[in-house]
Amino acid sequence: MKIALIRCPCIKPDYPPDIGLGYLYSFLTNFGHEVFVFDFNIEIFHKVDIKNQKRWLDRNLSTWELNQAGEEICTAYLEHCVKRIINSKARIVGFSVWGSNVSFSLSVAKKIKDADKSIIIVFGGPECYPLLAGKDLIKLYYVDIVVYGEGELTLKEIVDSVEAGKLLEYYPGVIIKNNGSYLKCSDREPLHNLDAVPFPDYRQFPINLSLNRDTLFISSGRGCIRKCVYCDVPGTIPLFRSRSAHSLFEEIKCQINRHPDVKKFEFASPALNSNLKELLKLCELIYENKIEVYWTGNAIMRPEMDSNILKKMKDAGCSSLTFGLESGSQKILDKMGKMIKVEDAEIILRDCYSLNISVTVNFIIGFPGEDDKNFEETLGFIERNRRYINHVGAHSTCWVRPYSAMFNNPEKFGIVLPSIKETNVTICDWHDKESEENTYEARERRRKQLTQFIKSLGLEMDYDKT
Repeated sequence: MKIALIRCPCIKPDYPPDIGLGYLYSFLTNFGHEVFVFDFNIEIFHKVDIKNQKRWLDRNLSTWELNQAGEEICTAYLEHCVKRIINSKARIVGFSVWGSNVSFSLSVAKKIKDADKSIIIVFGGPECYPLLAGKDLIKLYYVDIVVYGEGELTLKEIVDSVEAGKLLEYYPGVIIKNNGSYLKCSDREPLHNLDAVPFPDYRQFPINLSLNRDTLFISSGRGCIRKCVYCDVPGTIPLFRSRSAHSLFEEIKCQINRHPDVKKFEFASPALNSNLKELLKLCELIYENKIEVYWTGNAIMRPEMDSNILKKMKDAGCSSLTFGLESGSQKILDKMGKMIKVEDAEIILRDCYSLNISVTVNFIIGFPGEDDKNFEETLGFIERNRRYINHVGAHSTCWVRPYSAMFNNPEKFGIVLPSIKETNVTICDWHDKESEENTYEARERRRKQLTQFIKSLGLEMDYDKT
């Protein structure tokens, strides 16, 4: 069967190709299907003028500002996108849907369905969970089925059913139409043996158009060993599974062979060091086989990740790490479920600095229970360690995200959520019952204060909203 996989604008064009679509492409072609990949995100980026390219690349744009920008910048290319998809003769068209590309994805999907009602439109991706946009997307007449969670087996079942002439009904991991409303089917059982999943295949992707054509995503596993209470990963991917070092090493060699320009890999996992044992094995394989490659990604701060381990990582090509530390207050770290001591975090930063591993640190302002003293402790942490921090990444106020422990059980964390709890938005104006100082206005004030403080220290940073 012919299947089209689509990535629409506006996603940051300096990101590597979509690893989710790469996995789906290899999984479906492995079963003999003919799959077309249309990365309209990077294609259209190269078609717009320089002014709009700069806007597209602006790190200060929020997810929904990017979403709006996609409609404004890319509408002129809508008919071109639709024509190419229809000309592919694909019977199923799957969209990778993110918060920043949902609007343009909907525009393309509507045009396709209006042109040919027999084409099956499938929406999947991070935005498609039921408590996010999934339950609203399925109500649209031009969206036939919504997939949430891991999509390989789910999409294959959908393809098999369409090929057999069956109706789109009940599959684990999907949301389906139900008498003008929607029905969430049972959750999909996660893939347990990730080593058995074919490597993502990017050979049909326009990598030559990528702004960082020397970089690909790689996944060390799915899920996370940490259960940080503000994070939605434990709720959306509850089971942590790790790939073996051997599988990762073989993929690195495979991708370098397929794409000779690739010299760097970015781990598309919540934490590349969730399985420290396999990570160290991977480092040994890279080092012993003299593979010249660089890699980076998000990592959790683990007290056992000492200078010896970091040196092995550096020797194997680790060039930078992003730590979601989130606070410099021990009280708040404990409340978050971080499982790290402030003094251990400082040692890790110093060790990375001594080994020339570039470090980005993220912070959350106004976590439940945070008072002015705790906020000052975070400022003090940054000032003490400014020499060892190369970059401050996200430094937003504390939001309550659907699927997080805070969202599921606000009473446990001493917060009161507004009446919008059932909508698909991240909640920022919650009430803190423990700390009267921690109001929405106070959180915004602290965020601005933190931004100015980071500037005063001369540190680079992302997401400056002042």
